[in-house]
Amino acid sequence: MSTINCDRCGRELSHPVRYREKYYGSRCYQIVKNRTEANEENEYRDRCHALVKALKEKDMSNITNNFKLDFIPSVIGYYEKNGRLTEKQYEVAYDMLNQKDWRVMTRESYRLGVIDQIDFYSLMALNSRTGSQKWEQWRQKDKEARKFKGNNAQVSKDELKV
Repeated sequence: MSTINCDRCGRELSHPVRYREKYYGSRCYQIVKNRTEANEENEYRDRCHALVKALKEKDMSNITNNFKLDFIPSVIGYYEKNGRLTEKQYEVAYDMLNQKDWRVMTRESYRLGVIDQIDFYSLMALNSRTGSQKWEQWRQKDKEARKFKGNNAQVSKDELKV
C-alpha cells in the first residue's frame, strides 16, 4: 500500500484530508484553507473596487432609466460603507457597464493585480476592436464563465478568442 504525504509539509499522513485535489494533514489543511479563502476574499474585494471605480467615473447624464439612476449611487454608497458588494449587486452593476466603463474597470483590475499583463493586453485589444458585436460576444463568454466557475472566476486568454 502506498503512503500519502502532505502536499504542504511533506510528512507521511495516516489520515489525509483532501482539499482542492491535494492531500494535507489536519493542521496543514486548516492553514491552506484559511490562506485560500483569504486570497479569494481579497481578490473579490479588488474586483468590487475596480467595478465601483468604473461606476464612479460613469457618465450619468445620458441615463434615463430611473432604476439605473437610483441603483448606481446606492451601490457606490453600499461599497463605501461595507468595503465590498454582494454577489447580486456585483452582477447587476457589472451588466450595466458600457465599453468605456469596462476599460476603466479592466485598467483598475490590472493595477490591483486581479488580472495579469497578458490578460490585460488581450482584453484591451478585444475591447478596442470596432463594432459592438465583439463586445457582446466577450460579455456573454465572461458571463458564462462566471456562472460556471463562480463570480470570482477569471476568463482565460483562450476563452476570450471570438
